[in-house]
Amino acid sequence: MSTDEEQPFQNGGINFHSTDYETGLQSPRRPMRPGSKRDRIRKLEDSTLNILTAMSKSIEKNELRLRDTEQKDILKREWQQMALVFDRLLLIIFILLTVGVTGGILVRGTTNSFRM
Repeated sequence: MSTDEEQPFQNGGINFHSTDYETGLQSPRRPMRPGSKRDRIRKLEDSTLNILTAMSKSIEKNELRLRDTEQKDILKREWQQMALVFDRLLLIIFILLTVGVTGGILVRGTTNSFRM
């Protein structure tokens, strides 16, 4: 048995001088033995962190997509409203011109029939 395994670390079990076997960097964690319970827990923590990171990125992408969709819908409704106003304006102009031209033809026709 090594001394690291037998002696509990100070500061609540944190060894600031241990080296992480995966990265070779100083780690505040206890050193791992390959296949140990801590190794499995760290791998589980890492995989959970990766899953949470991926979920966070997915949620952010979804929020951006929804924001873009909302902006496109707002722009679409504004253009539809403008098209509706323009359509009604052209309808009024068409009706006024049609009534005016028809009235002009009828008035001119009745005045010409009296001259004959």
